[in-house]
Amino acid sequence: MKPLIPSRLRLSALLVALICLIASVVLGIAVAGARRAGAIDATIIHAVHRIAGQHSTLADVLITLSDTVVIFGGILALMIVGLVRRRWEVAVLAVAAPAIAIGLTELVGKPLTDRRIHGWLSYPSGHTVAAVSTLTVVLLLIVAGGSVLRAVLATLGWAALSLVIMVGMVAKNDHYPSDTIGGFCLALAVVLPCVVLADRWRFRNQATIPQPRVGGVDPAMLAPMPEPVAESALEPATDRFPAQPLPEVSDAG
Repeated sequence: MKPLIPSRLRLSALLVALICLIASVVLGIAVAGARRAGAIDATIIHAVHRIAGQHSTLADVLITLSDTVVIFGGILALMIVGLVRRRWEVAVLAVAAPAIAIGLTELVGKPLTDRRIHGWLSYPSGHTVAAVSTLTVVLLLIVAGGSVLRAVLATLGWAALSLVIMVGMVAKNDHYPSDTIGGFCLALAVVLPCVVLADRWRFRNQATIPQPRVGGVDPAMLAPMPEPVAESALEPATDRFPAQPLPEVSDAG
């Protein structure tokens, strides 16, 4: 059983989380109070509508992955996998990571930025946050202890699904592109620290686990045996120092 994030990469994961958090906050400040798309958002929206259409059948298909039913189904499936495989930290993360991320989105991010689309608070995208949070835990579970090829393929699949969800939101005019980007960054900013904490809790006693046998031999048996004691060392001391004869006692007196 391997940690979701190897110990040598935990600091890097926390650094990525910090960068994503800063990016989400800075982007939120930039779009705060807006009621329509800015220049960059408008450019991306036009490109998405040219490729996927606007309210098209393709847009309906793309946005399916971000439906609430699909997201909750993914969370439930991930939790079951964690329980079946006795990966308790995965079962907890399946629920806790999206819940924390969505809570920050709905209770902190949206009220503070007050950005709206069709009259609804939109930054950051809650559906993007929930979906990317769940997908990220799935990615780390697949990659843990696997080969480099599996890690590359899983990462490409994770990136593709995340992009599909974000494009679907824009194609359906449910969110501005910056809403989905902010949601993506916030999801990583929450999930990565949660995974690091879960790994430290799950493998907290790893250092105290006895070392495995080497070639079927207990490592203690590999220690050098003490030198045999020479027989001469065991001889009684009287052999080395012979007893002196007692003096003769005179009968006189």
